[in-house]
Amino acid sequence: RQLHGETMEMDDGMASSLNQLPKSVLGGYVVSNDFYSDAIRRDEKKHCHYPLNARPLSLKSWLKEHRISYSFANVGTADVDGEIRLEFLPNPRNNLIEAIDAHQRIHQGMR
Repeated sequence: RQLHGETMEMDDGMASSLNQLPKSVLGGYVVSNDFYSDAIRRDEKKHCHYPLNARPLSLKSWLKEHRISYSFANVGTADVDGEIRLEFLPNPRNNLIEAIDAHQRIHQGMR
């Protein structure tokens, strides 16, 4: 749960790591647990008159590759007052998250 006025930011190491990732994994992502069912239905109705081989990329297929689901979980950390701190955890099976993780593992092994 994000509190009012609280923001989530990348640290400098993560931001510089993103600049070194292959361009194929960059290009727009949405972080959401919403499945966008209403928007997908509207998109499918809009393109249903096209022949199958001429349809533009559907919202459903784009979201399948570019929607990063997430959760907040207790990973054993606490704040300075000893309160349990819930960490933001993106879905590790997303292409972007896998690429970031692989990049960090490769570069940590080089140190």
